[in-house]
Amino acid sequence: MSAQPLGLLPLSGARWVTVRQHRRTLWTVLGVAVVSMGGLVAARLSYIRADPETHSLLRAAVDQADLAITLLPLLVALFVAGPLVAREMDSGAHRLAWSQSVTPAHWLAVKLALTAAVVVPGAALLGGVYRWSWTPIRQDMPLSIWEAQPYAALGITTMAYTLLATAVGALLGLLVQRTLVAMSLAGFATGSVLLALGQLRPHLWPQAMATGDGLDLEWFPGRDGIDTWWQESGQLTASGTRLRVEDCAGQGWSDQGVEQCLTGRGGVTDYVLHHPPSHFWPIQFVETAIVLALAAAVAFAAFRVLRRLHA
Repeated sequence: MSAQPLGLLPLSGARWVTVRQHRRTLWTVLGVAVVSMGGLVAARLSYIRADPETHSLLRAAVDQADLAITLLPLLVALFVAGPLVAREMDSGAHRLAWSQSVTPAHWLAVKLALTAAVVVPGAALLGGVYRWSWTPIRQDMPLSIWEAQPYAALGITTMAYTLLATAVGALLGLLVQRTLVAMSLAGFATGSVLLALGQLRPHLWPQAMATGDGLDLEWFPGRDGIDTWWQESGQLTASGTRLRVEDCAGQGWSDQGVEQCLTGRGGVTDYVLHHPPSHFWPIQFVETAIVLALAAAVAFAAFRVLRRLHA
């Protein structure tokens, strides 16, 4: 059987079999990706700043694209856990592959590598097209770069999350070996990691502090503050101790009541903790490193489980 090219990957042996088995799914994914990306590119190319119709079209396309990028890791986890791994384990098809001079480790490595070779460049390309399309209408977009969807679409974390989803799907597919159950658990596990790191995100990089009289919950530096991520506000005592606004919640949250409460506890000047736009990429890099480490650990666990199953 002669090798056939798929991008830069020669398709022969186990790689060809894997692609052949899942060709319908791959063609479907490719078709959806081309249509989605093509719609975004078309909307961007037709955009005219003074034309409300093309503006609305581009904004709708951008909204759909960032949602698709945000959900991509979940879809990858479902595919790997179900059709790619659990279904073969459930049906016994893996035994045929293992009996034809394909080791179990090579069988799993091929599946993971082919998935990564498709989804990581795809996520990178879609993210690049998204940023190119998002830039001319940025001033009119109500969401901050720190919101979940723009954060995922504008940065590099989604590529790392797709690798983690691939590893999670493989591990749960091997452990459960029931297609629907494995898919459900993989989606739940991947979604839980996304939510957990989303909660941890503000603490991945040291927060900036602004001090001075007149700062409050409505204070933001920069362009109307939309890309500044407010974290905490209150007053500092003479010794530098922070008194948070939340500590005076019993005052009814009126401006006067809160100020009197903070001053009565020794507050002498206002402070605000925040992440300015310049913290976007440092936080992206730190989160990406964490996710890649998790992906490596889960992939290692998947190969350990496979070794036990084969033994």
